[in-house]
Amino acid sequence: MKEGKEKIMKEEWIVELTETDSEIWSSDIDCNSREESIEEGMKYAKEDGLKSFRIGKAIPCSIPNIDIDLVLERAREQLYDEVGEPAEVYLDGVTKEQIKELDEQLYEVFYQWNKKYKLEPSCYNVINDEVIEVK
Repeated sequence: MKEGKEKIMKEEWIVELTETDSEIWSSDIDCNSREESIEEGMKYAKEDGLKSFRIGKAIPCSIPNIDIDLVLERAREQLYDEVGEPAEVYLDGVTKEQIKELDEQLYEVFYQWNKKYKLEPSCYNVINDEVIEVK
């Protein structure tokens, strides 16, 4: 059901025009293949007088999960703060199936809320990164 995680994206490669090895990429050059990223990177790196540049495959980040265990724990704490010791048994009888159902429903609401307000993460992970020497 967590459709955001299963969404298949087209391959996207990025070019980082810096000779500094930083963990944070801030590429403005997006490409559809490794070969295209090398070609585009080479062109811009030569213009900028760089000796090398970096390329990598961008993997979009998904919308984070809501941690159902933390939600339930916070609900218990909130009730305990209100009434004290009698709240210690609150939610003790919840089954794994019920927790799974709530987890899926909360994720769906959070996912739709992110979509509605265009809050999806714009960050990405970079894999298969490599340094390309300018020729």
